[in-house]
Amino acid sequence: MNIPKFPEAIGMESPVFEKIKIELKHSRVHGLSFGKGSRVFFAFPGYGRPASDYESLWKGMGEDHRIIAFELPCQGPTEITEGHDLMPKDIADWVHEIADREKLNSFGVIGYSIGGRVVLSALPYLDGRCTELVLIAPDGLRPAVWNKWATNTTVGRMLFRFTIRYPGWLFGLSSLLGSVGLLKRPLRKFVKLHMDTRERRQFVYDVWWTLRQMQPDRKRAIRNIMARCIPCWFIFGKHDRIIPAHLGTPWAKEMGAYGRTLIVNEGHELLTEETGNAWRRLARIR
Repeated sequence: MNIPKFPEAIGMESPVFEKIKIELKHSRVHGLSFGKGSRVFFAFPGYGRPASDYESLWKGMGEDHRIIAFELPCQGPTEITEGHDLMPKDIADWVHEIADREKLNSFGVIGYSIGGRVVLSALPYLDGRCTELVLIAPDGLRPAVWNKWATNTTVGRMLFRFTIRYPGWLFGLSSLLGSVGLLKRPLRKFVKLHMDTRERRQFVYDVWWTLRQMQPDRKRAIRNIMARCIPCWFIFGKHDRIIPAHLGTPWAKEMGAYGRTLIVNEGHELLTEETGNAWRRLARIR
């Protein structure tokens, strides 16, 4: 299937990375490796974003770190076998394949935005070498009701496909509900930014469909973190209206000493040197 790439994700490559590629039973996975440091983190990018976004974060984290960032299906060259549902265990297999190849005794995992939902879903399948999580404005902190309905029900899929061709009703409904306070601002913003052209509407559907099995189980994830004593960092932007910091509060509280929160003076765009620097300084104190 020829899947259109999100326009902003096209042609964004960095001169400092090393390309990686692995082939597993149901996937041909591509990614980028930044740095040669001994502290290795596997990373998953945000919605519509390439793995190259992690270059700036790596620079802020310092040369003693290495980030191996995967390209997600639909928004990069990674391919999933047609007819195969991408499962959380598949994501863990990507990580383990490279960890085995590199003979890693331990590693951390980073997820930004929708990549955070991927990480939280895969967490129960990651082996004991996973010793740290960094969740940056992560999606998946609350149930993705619209996402699940649009991809896991017959009516939802039919309506979404109809909307790709005829979006007028969606824009009208969004405006009406917003005017009476029944549609939250982040969802209105999502409709405005990501549903305004047919290409973008198709892209939303393709990403949601491909990642439909990535549905984090909050209780299971927290139980897993605490049982394995894994430090879990939540990093949010103070001015982020897409995934605000308060969504992480219940998670961090339930994790007790393993839940750690960092608020930076930014919006939703958090894969920056400043974020890497702030995390490095705080992580050293802890």
